[in-house]
Amino acid sequence: MIEKNSEQFSIREAGGACVLDGKGARYIDFYLNGGSLILGHAHRNVVLAVKKYAERGIGFGVQGREAGYLRSALLQKFSSLAEIHFAPSETEALLRACALACRATGRARVVLAGCARTAAQLRALWPGGELTVVSPGDRDALKKAFFGSGKRIAALVLEPLQTDGALGLISPDFARAAVELRKKYQCLLICDERKSALHSALGSASLELSIGPDLICFGGVLGGGFDLGAYGLFSDARIAHHFEQCEEGRIAPLIFRAGLMNLRLLNEGLYAALEDRVKTLTDELAAVCRGQAGAAVRVERIYHMFKVHFSRPRKGAPSHGQDEELRKFLFERGIYSGPEAGGVFSISSAHTKKQIGCLKDALIGFLTTIAQGS
Repeated sequence: MIEKNSEQFSIREAGGACVLDGKGARYIDFYLNGGSLILGHAHRNVVLAVKKYAERGIGFGVQGREAGYLRSALLQKFSSLAEIHFAPSETEALLRACALACRATGRARVVLAGCARTAAQLRALWPGGELTVVSPGDRDALKKAFFGSGKRIAALVLEPLQTDGALGLISPDFARAAVELRKKYQCLLICDERKSALHSALGSASLELSIGPDLICFGGVLGGGFDLGAYGLFSDARIAHHFEQCEEGRIAPLIFRAGLMNLRLLNEGLYAALEDRVKTLTDELAAVCRGQAGAAVRVERIYHMFKVHFSRPRKGAPSHGQDEELRKFLFERGIYSGPEAGGVFSISSAHTKKQIGCLKDALIGFLTTIAQGS
């Protein structure tokens, strides 16, 4: 929830590209559950698939055929994967991948090259675990984390897509450094792709970067709106036995049905159309930034997502103050950009040209205000 005129704003329902608050006011949603709803809210085919399956029963306490169908679809899309296991949440999928690495290597420490939120999630679910966190892109800090204790490290967890601060993939140099450390110290490399997998036609950021991890974690888009996680094993005889011993949580079959329908609807044409929409929009915004706001503002994009990044605050304004100003500015104009300032905007197949135009006009209006007030 976010503040609206000193009152708590909550979402009552959602459909397509819009959400409704408790009083029935409509907002165009460019947050989309953190970018995971590529098809928009309550896509007709996904809803029908869930409704049809729910009529057979919500949960049975054991895994059914639906998990196998989704697993087969993922293995077909990611042909280099040998096996996939599901978890009740995307956070637990990452935790289980880390625990698997510890069992397989007999080591206890995990190094995370990722954001503060991921670190907090791991520490909350793994309070006794040895976790070292380094900033993605800082090769010196990464090497320092391994120096003197590399033989105690079970896994290096790498987030290939960064959304905190700048938006984009980690640098190829940092990716190569991670691969080299994995090889030197014989630890496992886990790609945490909960924010990046299934956001493009290729399927994963690790493929774009040619990383070749031992394990990959899925989430976000995977559940079709539900919180569903998965972790996949690439061909590696060292840990195959341990992977087979992993237990899957008791997940309602209708969640797998939603994920499977969602996966079937995502295709190359849809991804290409969304990326084209984002490119057109961000090119126009970038031109405004160059002409009015100058170097203090830049627009970054990847896949169907983009971000307006303020490199320095206005004189007298607190750090991240403009992010919060922008969030409120958009909210007052009927645009929902998420519960927190400084977030990523997402375009879905449900957004119309008119709705995207509303966002563009509002952003240009804000950038113009910044230019006039700087």
